[in-house]
Amino acid sequence: MTNLLLSELSNQDIDWMLQTGTRADLAAGTMLLHPDQTADQLFIVLQGALKAALAAPQSTGSVPAVQLSSGEMVGTFPLLESALPYVAASALTEVTVLALPRRALEHKLQEDLNFAAHLYRVSAQMLANRLEAMVQQLGHGSEMGLSRLQLKEASTVFAELQDQDLDWLIAVGQVRTLEPKAILQRQGRPVDALHILLEGAVTLRAEALTSPETPLPSPLLNAFEPVAAVDSELAAEAAQEIARLSRGDLVGETVFLDALPPAYQVQTLRECQVLSVPRWRLESKLLYDDGFAARIFRILALLLANKQQLFFQQLGILAESPEISSQLLNRLALAEARFEWMVKRIQSQVVSGRELKW
Repeated sequence: MTNLLLSELSNQDIDWMLQTGTRADLAAGTMLLHPDQTADQLFIVLQGALKAALAAPQSTGSVPAVQLSSGEMVGTFPLLESALPYVAASALTEVTVLALPRRALEHKLQEDLNFAAHLYRVSAQMLANRLEAMVQQLGHGSEMGLSRLQLKEASTVFAELQDQDLDWLIAVGQVRTLEPKAILQRQGRPVDALHILLEGAVTLRAEALTSPETPLPSPLLNAFEPVAAVDSELAAEAAQEIARLSRGDLVGETVFLDALPPAYQVQTLRECQVLSVPRWRLESKLLYDDGFAARIFRILALLLANKQQLFFQQLGILAESPEISSQLLNRLALAEARFEWMVKRIQSQVVSGRELKW
């Protein structure tokens, strides 16, 4: 994680953190975060190792503690409302941490979009790495459970994006209509575009998971498998549906984190209309538009934080909340309005010939 922080943060970012934060040296065994207290600081581990675990009250399951080493962050993840509460963290060794106050972070993230883009990207990558580490600890069964989590991404994506972001996506994207059973993304292949589902539904399918003792095939072997063989294999009974996505959901969002090619295939269930934005366009936009980058990486971090919560709920470690807050209802209404506005804009352009048939 040290390399991740140093590769993403600028000298200006580090200077601000040093000026704003407080360094502290902790002896082994010192409790840094108490599960019954809400964290109001973000701690960056500069040296040493921490042990962190979820300690939710009235939980029916358990999850192994994770070790956080140099470069990891724990505490209040910046402006991520769904970041997990009830986290206990203590020093495994002598530890040096940098503590950043939440209020100062919130102000900095709002005022400095370049800093925000860097820190949200780091947060998203760390959340992705921790989910992967937890899956490896809990075994293959949890991996299938994680894949089956049904996130309604539109409520996060379209509540966070601004109108100018949607205008840009519409301008550079290509509207495509796909026939039923068309392949949108092949298993093990690089992701070349971000796809937004405008209409229809797709299924994510993968080979049945093997036992932990069975070695996984090489990613290159999967990538260079003949297309006909892959399609035939996934069509067999051994292939399992791990998720379904519908209008407003994203396919290919892993391109923002330089993740490995997906271990599943995306296929249409019925005729679908998608807006496909090329990867090179997105990467270029992220480089020169700090505001867009900050919002995109914040969205990814929010989606991963939501997925982490759902994962713990599925394991019985966190109880599901029966209440829907007024804030969430307002976000859902805003997201729906923006998505419908985008669809109408796209449909007006489809009439003028921007649509492709696949």
